[in-house]
Order: sequence, then C-alpha cells, then structure tokens
Amino acid sequence: MIIAGAILCAASVLAPSFGTTILRAAGVLILLAILSRKNQAVLVSGFTLCAALLALIYPEGVYWPIHLVVPLTGYSILAAAWPKMRSSIQWPRLGQWTIGVKLLVVAVVLLSTAGLLGWYLLAQPNLSELRGTISGVPGWAILLAGLGFAATNAALEEAIFRGVFQDAFESAAGKTWLAVVLQATLFGVYHYSATSVPDGVIGVVLTFAYGIMLGYLRVAANGLMAPWVAHTIADAVVFALIMGNR
Repeated sequence: MIIAGAILCAASVLAPSFGTTILRAAGVLILLAILSRKNQAVLVSGFTLCAALLALIYPEGVYWPIHLVVPLTGYSILAAAWPKMRSSIQWPRLGQWTIGVKLLVVAVVLLSTAGLLGWYLLAQPNLSELRGTISGVPGWAILLAGLGFAATNAALEEAIFRGVFQDAFESAAGKTWLAVVLQATLFGVYHYSATSVPDGVIGVVLTFAYGIMLGYLRVAANGLMAPWVAHTIADAVVFALIMGNR
C-alpha cells in the first residue's frame, strides 16, 4: 500500500488531468490502510489523499509551497490524532554531525553544484518566467527571499522525501538501500514540473541522482540535519541561477 501511495503521488504530478480517478484511488487506498491497521500505510495514504485532492482542485498546479505543505499537513494531523501512529514515526530527528558527516555534506554540495552549473551551461535554460515572479523587489529583500526559499523548500522536501517516504519505504521493504532508491525515484518525478529547476526528463534524472545522495546522507547521519544543510545550499545555487539568468 505504501508503494501504491507513492505511485498515486507520482500520478498527481505527471497526470493531474486524471485528478478524479487519482482521488478515488487514494480514497480506496486509505480505507484499505485503515482496515489493515498498518500505521505507516495509513500515514502515507493520508499524504497521498491530500496530494490527489490538490491535483483535482488545481490541475494546472499550485503556488510553492502549497503542494508540499498541504500533504505534509494531512500526514501530520493523522500522526497527531493517533498516538500509535505517532510512535511509529522514526524520522523526525536531527542526527549526527560528526567530521565524517560534514565531509559527506561537502562532497554532496560540490557534486550538486557541479551538476547544476553543468546543466545550466549546457542547456542554457530560459528562466525569465521564474525570475519575473520577484521583479521589482529590492536587492536586500531578494537576498532574504532567496535564503528563506532555500531553507524552507529544503526543510519541506527533506521532511517529505527523506523523512515520510524513506521511513515508510524502509518499514515496508525492510531494506535501506531500496528505500533510498524508491524515495529518490519519487523525488525525481516530483521535479518533472515546469516550475522545477531543472525540469522535464533531465530534471527527473538529475534530481533522482541527487535524491540518492541525500538519502545516503540521511542514513549516514541518522537524521535530517545533514541532508537539509546540503539541500539548502543547492536550493540557494538554484535561486542564484534564476536571478542571474538573462
């Protein structure tokens, strides 16, 4: 059921025009999860139901960070309502910050920055539409907006992909490496959207590879702080690329 929930989440991104079908399937899924009394399945199904509802109401997409906040809020409400579900959640922890973890963070930052710059130079994308969303904003405010976006987006995506889904996949599959691959796959699919940087097929591929690195970093650090730091820096680079695009 957890895999089915992830598939429906991916469908809500790739095929929002089928919102009614996806929502019905998500409704059936959460009923089956409740009947099975599997806590992780219920929580993921709640997340999926909220994502499907958004796809139905806003098939053209919603403004950032609504597509992340609403499903995560649904998940959190379910977790808060039932103590047994809350006790099954293992991912909300900062983790270790050892020398080895710091070196891994540096490696991930260097690799992700090189990948983003390589994509930018080779693809020469037109990011003017994204840049236009903050046109007319003073320079000091743009800097604060960039830092706020990077930190917030990284926190939300780490909570969802390296938190909610990696935790759920591992509880279902029992294999850490498979959980890392599965969450990275879903992470990549979520970045197919035209508002993602990079987007499209290349966005899926690059983000999948990045998701593997962040998933491994979460395992190595036994928490979310290390991948959040690396992710924040990557998102800051993305914001800089958008602002520097001409």
